[in-house]
Amino acid sequence: MQTTPHHPTDPQHWNGKYGSYLQKIALSKINDTEQARDLVQDTFLAALESLDYFKGNSTEKTWLTGILLHKVMDLYRKQSVQQAKETEIIAVHARQQSNCSNEDLLIYKEFMVGLKRNLAKMPRLWADVFQLKYLENTPTDLICRRLGITTANFWTISHRSRLRLRTYLISGNSQSIAGRPD
Repeated sequence: MQTTPHHPTDPQHWNGKYGSYLQKIALSKINDTEQARDLVQDTFLAALESLDYFKGNSTEKTWLTGILLHKVMDLYRKQSVQQAKETEIIAVHARQQSNCSNEDLLIYKEFMVGLKRNLAKMPRLWADVFQLKYLENTPTDLICRRLGITTANFWTISHRSRLRLRTYLISGNSQSIAGRPD
């Protein structure tokens, strides 16, 4: 008797069967709707790519949940590295500003904290584009390759992210961008 490899039901139905369940799990872990959707889609893609390795020792739902949780951990690792980079950027800027007064350095630090807080309110891709271009001075072509976007899309996102930050500065949210009330 020949054994055929066990394949989950139809991957075309994964989104309908498990999409909202996985979305809820992702949201409970990261609290960002857009990012949660992306993680669920990444989960489905990873599952599809590794379909031949699914042995059926667990349910399809458990298998997909495990993949999703690994994706969440990957995101946490990436964010941890990103935070380390941001801390280094702040330190470099502070060293460059060493001829400034302590008050100027404090204002700069408060500004960076507020900027980071408002970047977190933006869609993740917008924040990544802004961070890479304007805080890390990464070349445009490298940003496009890293984020998988076209140059035209890059400039559109860059423009929108700058407008959004400008809105925060001008609106009542200026308190959060400056780190303290006017």
